[in-house]
Amino acid sequence: MLVALFCILVLGSANASAGRTFVNRLDKLIGKELATSAAKTEAKAAVGEMRESIQEYDAKLKQAAQDIAKLNEDYAVSASEFENTVRELDGARANAFGHLVSARAKLRAAIPAEQWGGIVGAAARAK
Repeated sequence: MLVALFCILVLGSANASAGRTFVNRLDKLIGKELATSAAKTEAKAAVGEMRESIQEYDAKLKQAAQDIAKLNEDYAVSASEFENTVRELDGARANAFGHLVSARAKLRAAIPAEQWGGIVGAAARAK
């Protein structure tokens, strides 16, 4: 799961919809499969954090693409100005990845080990 989300962050916006799809399936399975309301609440909060991280990064990626295009319109833009935009995006990616790792840890705490594959694994395998 974490590898798939990492790939989404690294590969960019075109695959952010795959991340949203995964998180939506995960949210539905949590609602159906977890027995206790406390576990559901904790797991859904973790999924919400994942969803938010993906959405924030996707927005920053789209903005960076616009910013880079605008910078490229001007021949006189320095390499450092261009690099700063790319570095800001890299920082946003690293931040989003850190949030996903944190949310996954919360998800692991909420979902019993014996149910992990049936919930998270099923969400990852669904087409």
